[in-house]
Amino acid sequence: MPYRNCSKLGADDYLVKPFLLEVLLARISAIARRTRNPAPPVLEAGGIALDCSRRVATRNGKQIALTRKQVQLLEVLMRRINLATSREELIEAGWGSATTNKENTLDVYIHGLRKKLEDRSESQPLIRTIRGTGYTLVGE
Repeated sequence: MPYRNCSKLGADDYLVKPFLLEVLLARISAIARRTRNPAPPVLEAGGIALDCSRRVATRNGKQIALTRKQVQLLEVLMRRINLATSREELIEAGWGSATTNKENTLDVYIHGLRKKLEDRSESQPLIRTIRGTGYTLVGE
């Protein structure tokens, strides 16, 4: 049987001739539905909602436009809310492993992120520095 090893070649469906055009179209439609990428979820943590695809954060009903790097860094911090995230992990998330960026670059991006997310009514910053380790996003 010639179709026995088709799945090893990447096939997950086939039609035997003769077939009806309606059946072919129905199968193509079903495969297209399976392969659609779902919309990326909106992350929520620490009173922030982050839409990674639109690069927008929402805090206290206010939309905050973010750069691509800021989204990458904030996403890592939100996924590890209330946990220490090392500087190395954040540099890896923002710039990759083969980076020559210094830690000062990370500090500049974190500073900008803090300023954008800042709420003047709070006594403590939302993103806190953990001396000798990295940063943490503080949440409820």
